Amino acid sequence: MLVSSGVFAQEARFADPARLVGVVRDAESSAPLTGAAVLLAAADSMTYGAATDERGQYTIAAVPSGRYALTVSFLGYEPFRDSLMLREGEERALPVALSPVPAELTGVTVEAAPPVTSPVGLIRVRPADFAILPTPDPTGDLASVLTLQPGVVNLGDRGGELYVRGGLPTENLVLVDGMRLFRPFHIVGFYSAVPTDIIQYADVYAGGFGARYGGRISSVVDVTTQTGSKQRFRGSASVAPFLTAVHVDGPLAPGHVSFVASARESVIERLGESVLGEPFPYRFGDLFGKVHARLSPTAFFTASGLVTHDEGALSGTLTGENHIEWSNAAGAARFFYMPPTLASALDVSISYSDYTSSFAPEFGPERASRVTSFGGEFALDYLLGAHEVRLAFAGQTLLFDFTSAEVEGLLEDNVTEGTAYVDTRFEFDRVQIEPGIRFQFFPSQARSVSIEPRLRTAWTPVRDQTISVAVGRYRQEVLGLSELQDIGDVFTIWAGVPAGRPLPTAVHLVAGWQGRLGARAQAGVEGYIKDLSGMALLVGDRGVVYTDGLVRGLDLRASAERGVLRGDVVYGYSATTYTDNLGTYRPPHDRRHRLGLVGSIEAGQWRLRARWQVAAGGPFTRIVGSYRALDSLDPDGEFLTDPGRPVLLTESTPFVGRTPSYHRLDLSVERVFAFRAATLTLHGSLVNAYDRPNFFYYDALRANRIDQFPLIPTLGLRVEVE
Repeated sequence: MLVSSGVFAQEARFADPARLVGVVRDAESSAPLTGAAVLLAAADSMTYGAATDERGQYTIAAVPSGRYALTVSFLGYEPFRDSLMLREGEERALPVALSPVPAELTGVTVEAAPPVTSPVGLIRVRPADFAILPTPDPTGDLASVLTLQPGVVNLGDRGGELYVRGGLPTENLVLVDGMRLFRPFHIVGFYSAVPTDIIQYADVYAGGFGARYGGRISSVVDVTTQTGSKQRFRGSASVAPFLTAVHVDGPLAPGHVSFVASARESVIERLGESVLGEPFPYRFGDLFGKVHARLSPTAFFTASGLVTHDEGALSGTLTGENHIEWSNAAGAARFFYMPPTLASALDVSISYSDYTSSFAPEFGPERASRVTSFGGEFALDYLLGAHEVRLAFAGQTLLFDFTSAEVEGLLEDNVTEGTAYVDTRFEFDRVQIEPGIRFQFFPSQARSVSIEPRLRTAWTPVRDQTISVAVGRYRQEVLGLSELQDIGDVFTIWAGVPAGRPLPTAVHLVAGWQGRLGARAQAGVEGYIKDLSGMALLVGDRGVVYTDGLVRGLDLRASAERGVLRGDVVYGYSATTYTDNLGTYRPPHDRRHRLGLVGSIEAGQWRLRARWQVAAGGPFTRIVGSYRALDSLDPDGEFLTDPGRPVLLTESTPFVGRTPSYHRLDLSVERVFAFRAATLTLHGSLVNAYDRPNFFYYDALRANRIDQFPLIPTLGLRVEVE
């Protein structure tokens, strides 16, 4: 909520006073700065002021006409100073961009408080949020935060698939500096493709997101990365049994151009047998780079690139049975400009993404899939007093190439779309309204225009207590097909929706309350409904099946701090049902109950973290037998010696079985050593601390149960140099 008059403001004595509005942003990333101080000092020592809200906006009302000295300041940034003349009755719009500067502090006392409430469906993840969770190496990862959310389900420790509030993994939109990642997680479920060191913040929408996001119907993860220092070089390196990592940033042209570079590579495939007593057939890694150029105090240009690689198998070695591999290659560029005298901004971006994957099952032909996308967006932001309007035009082309017997000739191999949207926000005394509408055009296909209205509202009856509602319609023009009956098969075919079929569509309804409970605790509750239609699934020998779905759920969360202790509790209930020509059933990711408990202690240079998660079992299709099928009956008699290929027989009614419940305890401890030129962190952890044999996959042909990760002890080291 905007602060219309700060503690310094005085009531105007004039009949028609002036008014100053604007937005304060980081000059390098354009991120809004919350809590920046905006002060107007008059010659008679009268002072007027305000603080910026969570969107970086401020309003100073009831200001007498005259000349003022303006100061805008924020900790860690160079203050902005200017003089301006305000005339009687004038409303002046003044955006400000602050430049970060290094600062050395002799001593700081920090008293943490729970973060302010956020709109319904949104969780803003900042680097500090990684510090409370145990991880198997010293760097942490975005995946650990996402899998803690009550409405998020991941079926296993491997495969990197997330189901958000009943939606499929291919219905999640993941952006990194505007780059679309089709597979944003590594094959080992602890890790995303985005290193923690490069994240400035991540907006995670579990539902009800605004009109600026499109092309997916379930959720959005929008990651903004950090920019490098323009004054000095910095770096870090870490070594642990799972992963080694290196990060460096610094100036290319001091004061004007900086870079960030990050590289990570797994080592667990080399150490797995000695640590776990069995082969660990997974290899993965990623590379990230970014250049940021400050063109003026209110303009910048960035270019980012990301490359990832993954390969592995369900069991055996990297070259063994059921081998799968995938890779991402993505790039993006962005130009941002705020006119110094207008409350507006120009935001232009382009992006490229290429995703390839292949799967070689032990029985059956090899499958392959590739999707390449290229797109851009031209957007104008207008600040109208306490209100904001964003107008944008965008376009995207997607090219698909896939090899799989189940879908040959059934799906489209290219999609071209055009987009126009209006995303607005109106601020009133205690009410915030965000209406928006998105139009999708498909010139490459004979489709009508897709119209997607969205609405988000929030009411703050008292301070730090917010009631929110969001509703919207969402469509996506692409399909991502995975074998629904086999949770061990992590291969996905990306393709366009075939002609004559409706686009996958979802209608979201989300309502919730968030608030503080005293000075050191906060809580929140959200209820949601997702009405899904037109989804395409691969279901055994039935091939491609078009399905409708209904999801109903409730998310609860609470956190509290006292001294060196912090505790978090999250609980999620979700009921997901799919309906197609065989009836109504629960899909494998319908785990009705999920509970997570997190505790952390930070005392001096010691940090202790614990996380315990419980999840109900999920549905699966029972196997009743198998037989060997002959691919041909050669009249020459070769079929007499052909052993055939094994085929499983399943129950006619799918997903009536239930897998066992899941629970796991993770622990980690760190000791920090600070030296003059570097900081050293010694890290130890236990993954699955009490060695729970959680079920992952059943190899019916060999009658072999495969469990998720056993007890894994790790010891890591991290060095940071400033």
